[in-house]
Amino acid sequence: MKMENIKRYNFVFLIWALFDFLHIAFYSVYSYRLGKIPYVTDLMSTAKIVVSHGGIVAGGMAILSTLLQLSFFASFVMFFLMKRKVKTLCYFQTPLRLLFFVPSVSIIIPFLSLFGEINTIVVITMIIFSEALKVYSLRKWT
Repeated sequence: MKMENIKRYNFVFLIWALFDFLHIAFYSVYSYRLGKIPYVTDLMSTAKIVVSHGGIVAGGMAILSTLLQLSFFASFVMFFLMKRKVKTLCYFQTPLRLLFFVPSVSIIIPFLSLFGEINTIVVITMIIFSEALKVYSLRKWT
C-alpha cells in the first residue's frame, strides 16, 4: 500500500468511528434526558414487547432495532482499531439503518432539527445519501 492510501484508509475509518461514537453519545444523552438508563431500559422494553406481543413482526422489529443499536458499539471499536472486517458489519447495518431511519452521518438529524420542523422527504433523502456515502467510501478508499 502506498503511504497516501494508508493515510486515506486511516482517515476514512476514523471518520466513521467518530460518527458511530457521536450516535452512541446522542442516543445515550437523549435516553438519559428522558429519565431512562441508556441501552438497559431499551433491552428491557424489547423483552417486554417480545413477551407481550408475541408476534413475529413486532418482536422481530424490536430485536432488530436493539441489535442495530448494539452493533454501533462493535463498529465503533472496529473502526477505531482499523479492523478491515468492519466493512462486513457495515454492509449488514446498512439495510437496518435504512429501515429504522438511522443515518451513518449521525449529525444529520440533530442538525436538521435546528431548523424546526423536519421535512420527511429531506430526512429520507439525507439518510439514503448518508448510507451511499458510507458504502462508497468503504469500497473506494479501504
